[in-house]
Amino acid sequence: MTDPLRRDPHEFLRVLKKMSQQTSWQKAMIFAAKGRQIGYRLNLEHYNTILFSQSIWGRALEIIQVVRAMEHDRVRMNGISYYYVCNGMANADHGYAFDFSANHRLEGLQHWRVAINALQACEANGYDATDTMYNSVITSCCIPVMNQWRPALAVLRKLIEEDRKPHAVMVENLSQCLIRNARPKEASRLLKYAGESGIAGYDKYLGEANVFDALPDNWGCKANGESDTSASIVPSMVRAAPRDGRDTNDSDGSDQMSPRGRLEESDESREQQLLDVGTAGLRHEQRRVFRPRVYRQLWYKWHAIANRYRPTATLRKRQLAPKDSPCGIPAFYRL
Repeated sequence: MTDPLRRDPHEFLRVLKKMSQQTSWQKAMIFAAKGRQIGYRLNLEHYNTILFSQSIWGRALEIIQVVRAMEHDRVRMNGISYYYVCNGMANADHGYAFDFSANHRLEGLQHWRVAINALQACEANGYDATDTMYNSVITSCCIPVMNQWRPALAVLRKLIEEDRKPHAVMVENLSQCLIRNARPKEASRLLKYAGESGIAGYDKYLGEANVFDALPDNWGCKANGESDTSASIVPSMVRAAPRDGRDTNDSDGSDQMSPRGRLEESDESREQQLLDVGTAGLRHEQRRVFRPRVYRQLWYKWHAIANRYRPTATLRKRQLAPKDSPCGIPAFYRL
């Protein structure tokens, strides 16, 4: 295929599609880059194939590199290209599962801006954005290491106005992001909206009373009169900025400090409000049922981790086997 006398563009596209579907993102990216270097002209079908391989692996920076290559080659994106960009940014690896190895470099990349720009460009160029693209953009703003809840709620309000269907993964990520950033009122209304939309598992929030409705709409904003009008998810949640730059709770002239003032005396006190007592500083994403690594299909590491959870006398074979494995560890009694 690299022979300049016997180059077949159809064979190059076939191999590129096969690599994108069956191999890793590195092989597809390197193969496309080498083919572009030796003279293959990459058209829209080639670039969409590369964007597909990068989006399913969640390679945010590589997606940006592919888009720049498309601009350099003067290849115009279509609706499928924007779809892959939005979904790839939502699949970005935040690394925040059961340990503390969070991918903090993702914050500096600001991949959520790329997703929002792709959604806006898709509609501006005449392509119909799907419900999945809206949910992916919101998810890219509020995955565990990201706290961009204001643009996420702005996109969510547009989703609601256009009568699009929300996704359960988006609702879970956005609600946890709102709780992380001390927005319980919006989180409660989001859960109730998810129940009204018919999402499985959220029916229990329909009959619950929102105990945070008594909070003022500008509760938790900065003292300089910052407004969050772009962060409203229903028309009743639009927040108006105070005209005099003060909280509405202080307008009665009382010398008592408002709840917002007590909670936000300093950044340290605000950070302490985000942490619950007795959780060792863990967020809600980590406060779940803990399963040892042998239950997470890592049974080959049992000799290094098994004795950390229970004493040796209480260990049994069923605890050392994988979760759904019919057989235990091979040659267990011969080790």
